[in-house]
Amino acid sequence: MTKPFYAPVIIFAFLFFAPLSFSQAKKLVRKGLREPNLEKQIELYNKALEIDDKNLDAYFYRGIAKANLEDHSAAILDFTKVIFFEPNGDTYYNRANSKFAIGDFKGAKEDYEEAIKLNRDLLIKATFNIGLSHFRLGEFYDALSSFSFIARINPKHIGANLQMGLTFMELGYQEKAMLYFNKSVNLDANQYTLYHRGLAYLEIKKYKKANEDLTAVADMDKSNAATYFYLGISQLFTRKYKAAALSFNTSLKFNALDYDALIGLAIANYHLEKHEKSKIQFNKAKHILYARNETLKDDKALFRDSFWEKNETDVFSTYFDKLNSL
Repeated sequence: MTKPFYAPVIIFAFLFFAPLSFSQAKKLVRKGLREPNLEKQIELYNKALEIDDKNLDAYFYRGIAKANLEDHSAAILDFTKVIFFEPNGDTYYNRANSKFAIGDFKGAKEDYEEAIKLNRDLLIKATFNIGLSHFRLGEFYDALSSFSFIARINPKHIGANLQMGLTFMELGYQEKAMLYFNKSVNLDANQYTLYHRGLAYLEIKKYKKANEDLTAVADMDKSNAATYFYLGISQLFTRKYKAAALSFNTSLKFNALDYDALIGLAIANYHLEKHEKSKIQFNKAKHILYARNETLKDDKALFRDSFWEKNETDVFSTYFDKLNSL
């Protein structure tokens, strides 16, 4: 009995077309890497995976594209697929970044540690991110350990010095914190280092110094509402009431429902003897808070979670009575 003629033809076809298909998948991945549009990138990687569902490059780069689109849960699935078949430092590092982005700081920390084990070139940036994960978990001494390790290797690492300052502030060591804030500013007086030092000066009631730093930040970046709010605070406490009113007004342009900025503006206008404006602004702040806390009947209790009640309790108590009686 002769063998069916089609059998070798089928075998030949499979042997010929399979490598051709895999080659086409690789071409689609390369095309995806050249594509600037992230959605189109993902489409190309999807097509590559339809041809070759074991193409780990397609999973990895699709994960990167999804992460850049802030679809971190989907990105984690792609990175996990790569790690299952071929664990490597870069994939662990990128999965850690996505876990950090969705608030899984414990999972992020564990992945950064794996990334370092598999790729020592990631030591500095992964250790820095381990420190950030500890910080977000409230593990401040562990965070210090990570940041100080980096600072020993590279004393000019701006991020490590800045984070050391922030961590010491959380631990209540304000003098030590200022040493590191100053060092970070000396290394690079940019909007981030000056902003955080300015906030630290606010916290320790050095309002004039805070005003200098935050004024510089506002000159560098006019798109940050928080800068104008804190600048307004520093101006208010250095008795620059017109400037404070201008800063709070600018902050409110970003968010008209910012009750903290409205309170600051009311206080500034009270000092400028613009009592009618002050009354309107304070009442607006109360209306915003009542809309969020309909069961509360006590005006003072409305402000318990405000910047003013938390950070300037005595000052706010004084102004509350004055503004409430207008």
